[in-house]
Amino acid sequence: MNYFIRVILLVLTFSVFDKVSAQANNYLFTWGSNKYDQLGSGSTSNSASPKVISNSIKWRKVETNAYHSFGLKHDGTLWTWGYNRDGQLGKGNRTNYNTPTQVGTDTNWLDISTGDNHTLALRTDGSLWAWGNNANGRLGLGNQTIGIYTTPQRIGSDTDWVIICVGWYHSMAIKSDGTLW
Repeated sequence: MNYFIRVILLVLTFSVFDKVSAQANNYLFTWGSNKYDQLGSGSTSNSASPKVISNSIKWRKVETNAYHSFGLKHDGTLWTWGYNRDGQLGKGNRTNYNTPTQVGTDTNWLDISTGDNHTLALRTDGSLWAWGNNANGRLGLGNQTIGIYTTPQRIGSDTDWVIICVGWYHSMAIKSDGTLW
C-alpha cells in the first residue's frame, strides 16, 4: 500500500505579506500587501479584506509566497501571477502579471510549491519540474550554476515523485517508495 499518495481537495498556503484563499465553492479570494501584483487583482492596491479575484474558474489549490502566487484548476491547468524577476512564474519571460495567467497549455499538473524565486511542480505522470533561479542548485537540474530558467524544466526522467516542498532557497521531494530527496 502506498502511504505517500495524497488527495488534494483544497489546500491553502500563506506568505508573510499576503494571503490567497479558496472557499468551498472554489472561488479565489486575496487580500494583504500587493506591491508586486501578488494578489492578482489587476492593480497594485493593497486590500484589507478578502476580495474575489475569480468566481468563474474552479480552483483546486492555491500556493503563494511573498511576491507571487500560483493556482491549480480542477482541469489540471496551472495559473500564476505576481513578481517574476527570476522567471519563477514559468511563463517564458521575466514579466510581472497582475491577474491570473495560464502557464503553458498543459492540463496534467498535480501539485505546486513555490519559494522566493523558484518553483517546483508535479505532473499527474509523477514527473518533477522546476523553474526560476537555480542559484546553489535549488532547481535540482544537476548543476549549481546561477541561471534563470523561465519555463518548466524536467528534473531527470523518474515518474515516482509524490510530494514536493520548496523553501526560501532550497527544495525537497519525496518519491513513492518514501525516500526523501
